[in-house]
Order: sequence, then structure tokens, then C-alpha cells
Amino acid sequence: MKISQKLPQFERKESLLLVAGKQELEVYLVSRGMVERLESFELKKPRYSDREAFFIVQGKNVFSRKGSGDLPLKEKIDQDFRYELKETIKRIKRKYAEVFLFAPAHRVNFVKENLPKSITDKIRFSFDGDYYGSHPFDLIKKIKKLIEGRRVVPQKEESLKILKKSDQARKIIKRKRGE
Repeated sequence: MKISQKLPQFERKESLLLVAGKQELEVYLVSRGMVERLESFELKKPRYSDREAFFIVQGKNVFSRKGSGDLPLKEKIDQDFRYELKETIKRIKRKYAEVFLFAPAHRVNFVKENLPKSITDKIRFSFDGDYYGSHPFDLIKKIKKLIEGRRVVPQKEESLKILKKSDQARKIIKRKRGE
């Protein structure tokens, strides 16, 4: 789908938007004014009927063992998420220059640790929050706010003139070098 003209168009670089939740992930490619959903998955929460996976062993008024015969629920979810994340990333065959990660604060490090090094090296920003299910334009608006917040906006007219002259000087130097 086309990106609104009021938002960054990602003309120079193809970028990935990784949107993770606790048990789900969406991957978007943004490039040349377009957004394309590449991959996604959503894990279902494992359900045990009548706590069948849990057990307690008792001997002579003392509990010797108690807990789960299987993996605890959180570990099972993390293990399944880790597997699906790796498989999803393997299926992405496109080239991209930068990655923006959107994930809840408690999952950001977990997601980063389970991504290949080729992707973690390209992560430009990570946004804390539950953005799963958000429209891609809302994600791009977040990126725009962050980028605009980093720009220096001169307060005085004199400062603006100096910045314009320095930009002109850079262009002249680039022309002379043949860049």
C-alpha cells in the first residue's frame, strides 16, 4: 500500500519494521513510498485442561517435588516464539538497510537476542510499547516524530543563514570532488 505523502517515504533505503508482541510478530518492508507486509505469526497460548501438566509428590508429610512435568508456561511460550522468530526471519529474502523494532519493554532484549546478527547490526531504533496490530502508518508516524525530534531547528534568523551557507559549501565541495 502507498505511504501517505505527509509521512517519510523511505526513498533511499529499504527498511524493515519488526512489530513484536508477547506471542506474535509482524514484519513490514517500507521502501520508495510503499509498505508491504512480508511475514507474520501469532502463537496460541498453550492450554492444559484441569492443570494436567502439573504434579506434586508428597511423602511423609513433606513435599519432595512440586511443579510441572512439562516446561512452565512462560518458558514454553518463549521457546515457541524463539523458534517461529528464527523461521520467519529465514523466509525473508529481501535486502534492507535498516531495521526499526517495535516491542513491549520487557520483550525488546529477548527479541534482539534471538535475531540474527545481520539484523541486530541494522537496528536503528527500538520503540517500547505494545504496537502489535497497529497500522503501519502509525508506526511510520512514530519514526517521523523521532527523526524530527533529533533535527536541530534554528531559533534565530542568523543561525538559519549560517546553516544555509554551510549546506551550500558542502554541495560545492561535493561537486568539486565529483561525488
